[in-house]
Amino acid sequence: MDIKEIKTRLSIAQVLGYYGYKADGNGRLCCPFHEDKTPSMQVYEATNTYTCFSSNCTAGSGDAIDFIQHSERCTKHEALLKATEMVNSAVVIPPIQSVQSIQHQDFTDEEKISLLSRGFGFFLNAIKQIEPAKNYLTERKLIGSKGLTEIGYNGARFHYRGVSNERELALWEALGLIKPIGNDGKNYNSWAKDCIIFPLKNKKNEIVSFYGRSVINQDKQKHYYLKDRKGLYPTYPPTSTKTLILTESVIDALSLMVAGINTPETAILACYGTNGLTAEHLEAINACVNLQEIIF
Repeated sequence: MDIKEIKTRLSIAQVLGYYGYKADGNGRLCCPFHEDKTPSMQVYEATNTYTCFSSNCTAGSGDAIDFIQHSERCTKHEALLKATEMVNSAVVIPPIQSVQSIQHQDFTDEEKISLLSRGFGFFLNAIKQIEPAKNYLTERKLIGSKGLTEIGYNGARFHYRGVSNERELALWEALGLIKPIGNDGKNYNSWAKDCIIFPLKNKKNEIVSFYGRSVINQDKQKHYYLKDRKGLYPTYPPTSTKTLILTESVIDALSLMVAGINTPETAILACYGTNGLTAEHLEAINACVNLQEIIF
């Protein structure tokens, strides 16, 4: 299938729908490639093209292939392969509908844990493709001899991958991972965009929250926690721990793990800043019945 055939068979509207977007009646939508509170992207379905008119955006003008390339942050060749996959599979995710009618429903802990685990799977896949994230980890010497550990990256597209129903999208919002833009329920800002993501876990070793560390903005807004922060990093220490090392931050904890400091009898536990020793940390420490030493 050549490029001309791909562009003929794959419309800009289909590509928008795949990523969870839909232009309004005037062909406008909030640009997904920069922080955009008022619609600055114009979609031209007659020519299968788009243009973002914001001076704060580098997306400019393009066609369906260009939109894929910006969305996936990939090369033109990779975008063409993705477009071919869309055409061949004929699987196009329909535009996401408003979730306002169900966003205040209660969600079970099982639902939350399941979605957070699946969401972290998206983050894990994303970090393999994002050079700034890998460069940051390399510069900070956070990649061990066995490669990446449990580290992901939020490219702000996770909630458009495999969303199965409105309730699931509402759960993303309830957890604080996305925030609606405007009143149409179609576009969202993402929590901790352009951040490397670390899973925070409960005593059952289940993911119950995330910590995000920006790899773009090093001066402001470097640290992100989900609302109602809970969970520990890297996880609850084993009850058999004899020596426990408490670090000031998640990054410090990972640095020690990459250096091989943790052993079967020595565990590492990250605090959440200088005032970040929480009741959950104390609960985990008290559960270590063989504890002989704590190192701050």
